[in-house]
Amino acid sequence: MIRSVMFAFLPLVFTGSLFSQEPNEHLKGFAPFIGTWRYEGPAMEESPLADKDSKVVFQISWRWILDKQAVMADWFFEFEGGTKVSGKMLNGWNAEEEKIVSGGMDSTGGMSMATYVLDSEAKTITETGRGVTGEGKEWSNKNLITKPDKDTVTWQALERNFPGVEGPSPIYKLKRVKRTAGKKAAK
Repeated sequence: MIRSVMFAFLPLVFTGSLFSQEPNEHLKGFAPFIGTWRYEGPAMEESPLADKDSKVVFQISWRWILDKQAVMADWFFEFEGGTKVSGKMLNGWNAEEEKIVSGGMDSTGGMSMATYVLDSEAKTITETGRGVTGEGKEWSNKNLITKPDKDTVTWQALERNFPGVEGPSPIYKLKRVKRTAGKKAAK
């Protein structure tokens, strides 16, 4: 049995895929975004989950996983009154289609699929996605994430077609959350 498993993984070892410590070359544009980013402030628009100007917290964390061959994103929105929606996305290189792809699930039972375009020079991520809510309603979006300085990222929906929310969004500025002393980044 052990011998079968060893021979199954042998081609991966020889190609360098199994033990690579360098980020996948196509994912290097994620590097400036690795970390935790948070917005705490007023909701800048009306939505089914928040009144305009009510308190909202939006946080997203990106981290390398799988020996830097993929990026995991964890996110949540917490609204005044206690409603919280969270999710996870796994981002990686699709070598057959030659593009960065993502799949995700959220705490409402919704799911999403997306493609990403990274611009390392401009420090931007353009995400084009579609999905289904937990109730089975389809949605689509196009988001732009930028990194104007080392401690700030901005997030804006350029296009949205969600139940109850359509069109572009305001620009939200998220600030870097400093890691507490003694904590190490997950690998």
